[in-house]
Amino acid sequence: MQKPTLDGEQLVAISQVPDFIPPRRGKKLHMSTVYRWVLKGARGKVLDSALLGGVRYTSLEALQRFMGTSP
Repeated sequence: MQKPTLDGEQLVAISQVPDFIPPRRGKKLHMSTVYRWVLKGARGKVLDSALLGGVRYTSLEALQRFMGTSP
């Protein structure tokens, strides 16, 4: 199985990912959590990302795949 790519997907900077995740217990998702998802993953899945010009990006589609939700 080939790893999914971010080609043709809507890219968002990793720093913007917490804006797309609903708050839990009234608190926004912390950036360290997003970086952990990218580097180590969670529950056997890793958030797909790409490093472009010193800024790490993911896509809304990759975030949906990681979270296990459909659009």
